[in-house]
Amino acid sequence: PSYTEVRGDMKKTILSLLLLILFVFGVQAIAVAGWMNIYIQETQKNTPFSDIQIAELKEESIRGHEDHIHNKHHHEATDNSFLNPATGDDIYHTHPAGMWMISYKYMHMDMSGLRHGTDDVSAEDVGFMRGKPYEYMMIPQRMIMDMHMLMVMYGLTDRFTLMIMPTYKVNEMKMLMDMGPPHMIKEEPPMRISGFGDTELRGIYKFNEYLTGSLGIELPTGSIEEDFETMHMTFRAPYNMQLGGGTYNLKPALTYNDISKDGNWNWGAQAMYTYHIGKNNNDWSYGDNLRITTWLQKKLNMLTP
Repeated sequence: PSYTEVRGDMKKTILSLLLLILFVFGVQAIAVAGWMNIYIQETQKNTPFSDIQIAELKEESIRGHEDHIHNKHHHEATDNSFLNPATGDDIYHTHPAGMWMISYKYMHMDMSGLRHGTDDVSAEDVGFMRGKPYEYMMIPQRMIMDMHMLMVMYGLTDRFTLMIMPTYKVNEMKMLMDMGPPHMIKEEPPMRISGFGDTELRGIYKFNEYLTGSLGIELPTGSIEEDFETMHMTFRAPYNMQLGGGTYNLKPALTYNDISKDGNWNWGAQAMYTYHIGKNNNDWSYGDNLRITTWLQKKLNMLTP
């Protein structure tokens, strides 16, 4: 088989395993719910209470459970809302069963300057047919990226939360054009590309009070075929201007989070690895990366109840 066929079979195998993991989590949650329902029914058969008394006991139990959840959430909101690490970064956490959370994030990046590896390069050293160290007709000056992220989370159980996060990107690059002598170096109209980027699906599982594990799958919903026009011709936009990466990516993460007994301090850490499965249809991929985040927060008690 060809390399492309083997790569495609590997992608299908890995995606099948991930779907199986999510399916097992779902079946586990359904099985627990079904077991609780059977347990209630069996209790009804063996209890000496009448149907009316059983209904009253059920209602009282449900009301007590709702009060417990409400009081717990109210306590957390009033005491620790300022110590939620998820407000600042992609720090993964779970929600109680049945709870929804919708979050909007905006990220702005403004980059300028040129580099060769880790060395800075002056724009004066770039040109076309001018005897300069770097022979290029297009000389980037500045790149701006705006990303809009909509994160939707749902607590399937008290320990397991599902998340989906689509993205929308606006990329802009300002450049100089050098046609070589005797032409002057001139500024080109900015290259601008916008559209939907890649989408992340994630399952988040709370092991205990301190540790949370998660597994994300990044889907290649963003385009890698974006073009731009210059000199009355059409060219493929560079990879960093494309809307997506074109590959399926695995993003496992492990999060530790703790709060002091008095509720005034919060600290934690998270490690997340991004693995790109193969290359995209244009025969390139972004590099894999490991990101480690730590934090320490203190509540200032500036608000009074």
